[in-house]
Amino acid sequence: MAVHVGNIYVGTSGYYYPGWIGAFYPEGMKSNEFLSYYQNFFNTVEINSTFYHMPRISTMKSIKKNLKEGFVVSVKLNRTITHLKRLKNAKYEVESFFESVSYLESNLGCILIQLPPSLKLNLKLLSEFLEILPQKTLYAIEFRHKTWLCEEVYKLLNEKNVAFVVTHGDNYPFLKIDTATFAYIRLHGPRELYASSYSEEELKEWAEYIKSLNEKGLSTFVYFNNDFYCYAVKNALTLKNILLDV
Repeated sequence: MAVHVGNIYVGTSGYYYPGWIGAFYPEGMKSNEFLSYYQNFFNTVEINSTFYHMPRISTMKSIKKNLKEGFVVSVKLNRTITHLKRLKNAKYEVESFFESVSYLESNLGCILIQLPPSLKLNLKLLSEFLEILPQKTLYAIEFRHKTWLCEEVYKLLNEKNVAFVVTHGDNYPFLKIDTATFAYIRLHGPRELYASSYSEEELKEWAEYIKSLNEKGLSTFVYFNNDFYCYAVKNALTLKNILLDV
């Protein structure tokens, strides 16, 4: 795994956006060149397509072939596991998922586990699910129902070294808390979900928070998911520059 203590990884949620051509990717660039170009600017990316489609080994091999040494890829867990099976009886799907993403090898960063908004607190369910996950992999959970925001959950995450995803945007439960030896932040847009841009002042506030995590020795993953109008790229680049000056 390419993650090192105290490192800061800033990138976007996804990179395969034809709509970014002209705003980020050069005019005329082919889609199979996106990832290589993206890596000139960022040290990480969060892949969300794996949420909608179970990842194929061939796809992961293709991605791996285009990755630079030290570049970190976080991968979103498939929705069959989280939203359809709702963490129950999903051992086969979990094994299938990890069989594919394992081909990312040392470039694999963190597995993002996003729970559905309708799934309320069930500590036993979560605990049993975490037990079937492969060891020696980093995990972060994005809770979408406020009942999960309680001490019992934080304690479990701490015991398992699983990060509580700091989620910002819309009416998602928002709390700045670290429960692992690393932190995971997802920024969906300050006003309109996916389609609004963070101001420089807002990004400076996030930079201060990220700096505080870094001072604790926590590696920190930060992903912008406001992909409309290329806001994610613009905000991520601005945050990177601010962090250099903080």
